[in-house]
Amino acid sequence: MFHYFVRYCERTDDIVTVGHTSAPGEIPLQGDANKGLLVVEADGATIMAGTPGRDTYLEAIRVHLCRKIDGEARELLSDPFADIHAAQAAEARGETPSTPYLDALRAATGQTVKEVVASIQEQADAADALKAGINAKRQAAKRHIRAAATISEIVAAAMVDWEK
Repeated sequence: MFHYFVRYCERTDDIVTVGHTSAPGEIPLQGDANKGLLVVEADGATIMAGTPGRDTYLEAIRVHLCRKIDGEARELLSDPFADIHAAQAAEARGETPSTPYLDALRAATGQTVKEVVASIQEQADAADALKAGINAKRQAAKRHIRAAATISEIVAAAMVDWEK
C-alpha cells in the first residue's frame, strides 16, 4: 500500500513534489534543499484519477484530511456501552415491558426509580450534547477545508480542537 504526499513551500505555498512511499512517516525532509518545505499526506486515488496539477493535488489533500477528521470524530463518538445506554434510556422512557437495567441501578445505588430515571435522562442529554458538538466541529472543519484556497489554509482548517 502506498501513502501519497505533497511537499510544498511553507512561505510561497508552491508545490515542490508529489509522491508516494510504502510507509507513512517515511517522507524525508532532510538537507538544505528542503528548508522551509512541509509535507502533507494526500489521497492517492484522487491523485491517480486526476489530471496532474495544483487543483488535483489540493483536492487530494482535502479528501485525505476530510477522511482523517471523520475518523477522529468516529473514534470520539465510539461508545463501548452504547447498547446498554440505549436499553437504559428505553426503560427510563417506559418503552420496555421489563426494567432489568433500572432495577439493577436502583439496587446498586439505593436510589428511587424516579431518581434513577432522572439520572439516566441527565446522562443521555449530556451524551447527546457531546455528540452534537463533535458532529458540528466535524462538519465545520470539513466545510472550511473545502473552502480553503491554499495548502496552508487547508492544513490549518483540519486542526480540530476536539477538547474545546
